[in-house]
Amino acid sequence: MPVTSELTNGLLIALEDNSRIIRLSACRTIGLLDEKIATNEMINRLAILLDGNDRNVCLSACRTLGQFGEKAATSEVINQLVILLKDSDRETCTSACKTLRQLGGNAATSEVVSRLLIALENGDWNVRFNACRTIGELGEKAITIEVITKLFDLLCDIKSYVRSSAGQALDKIGRISLRSRQLQGSSISEGGAFEDDENSAHENLNSRVKLFELFMEREDTHLIPSFISALLFMECAVVIDEQHMIVFGKKESIKIKISNDKIKDKLINNFCELFNKIHVFK
Repeated sequence: MPVTSELTNGLLIALEDNSRIIRLSACRTIGLLDEKIATNEMINRLAILLDGNDRNVCLSACRTLGQFGEKAATSEVINQLVILLKDSDRETCTSACKTLRQLGGNAATSEVVSRLLIALENGDWNVRFNACRTIGELGEKAITIEVITKLFDLLCDIKSYVRSSAGQALDKIGRISLRSRQLQGSSISEGGAFEDDENSAHENLNSRVKLFELFMEREDTHLIPSFISALLFMECAVVIDEQHMIVFGKKESIKIKISNDKIKDKLINNFCELFNKIHVFK
């Protein structure tokens, strides 16, 4: 259907109608039309419907804005999505995550990242799963030590979908970090998101270890406990000598240089603490 000025104006009016059925139908119709329908006025009108007063209309407006992509990454839309991330309703929260993911890097404000970090701890695994996926798509602005630490924690999540989603987000973050620092000798794949299968096990392990190595080079030790837990959950073996930590996967080994005794001692202490906890649980 061609997008005419008459059609656009009619839909703008319908989005303000008192009838929720008409507003809902207008949202769904807009989502089926050509991208030319995504005018600033249309985006602003849809953003108003994200106020949550009508759940179904809100969800429909959310999906439609997501289809508009980066064009819909306005401050009004982002602010409303941040509010929806706080919603106790699972579908509302996951819908906000999905829409932010479709808006791309322009949506990666500090407040969005902060809310997604909280969503990573949500009791509903669907919310954790979608928050991981969204962080993986937001690019460099979403890379903070708090986010990376939590993603490593989620590699041990009880739900396999969450573990896989956290791993994919870490792999994407790892590739971004490695490219931005132009590390020599890094051969991380530029393809799509890695899956946790045997064929891609080396890429998964390599990108995650290299990401950890970046923090070790900066002598930032905050990530150590989460990284160690993730390694053991991935069934990796680890050897620490005078100057290196060697991580053994199922088919390969990766060596990380330990820059000083302080880091080495912290690595050893955290391994000991974790093994003591495992012994207690047994």
